[in-house]
Amino acid sequence: MRTEHILVGFDGSTPASTALQWALSEAERRGVAVRVIWVWGGGPPWDERVRVGAVLSSVVARHPDVSVRYDDRTGAAGPALVRASEEADLLVVGKHGTGAIAALMGSTTAYCLRHARCPVVVVPGVVAAVGSPASTAGAPHRST
Repeated sequence: MRTEHILVGFDGSTPASTALQWALSEAERRGVAVRVIWVWGGGPPWDERVRVGAVLSSVVARHPDVSVRYDDRTGAAGPALVRASEEADLLVVGKHGTGAIAALMGSTTAYCLRHARCPVVVVPGVVAAVGSPASTAGAPHRST
């Protein structure tokens, strides 16, 4: 039997941390688990792995009641997240990047929006507290 969960792509960046924070809050609201996937393009240096792990731990620590599972993979982030989305109820990604398409949302985010097997939430760089007036004005973009 499949466990309900929210899938989050995480790379240690500020947009990814914001997306993780949103996903953890949503998981608390829904009463479901969170699965965090780090995808590295060939394996990160040890110091980068430690840095990203520390960022991840600090965000997750703010939500002690949410069950969190971690996966660490090598390869391209978009395809890895899409494969994992086949078992997820929701995929959450941050909005960032450089380049033409990436300037709007990030190439991994764009890939996930086109190919994910579940609904996708794109979390902007700054998310207001749930229930505040700004939380509905800057609501994440949803795709089904």
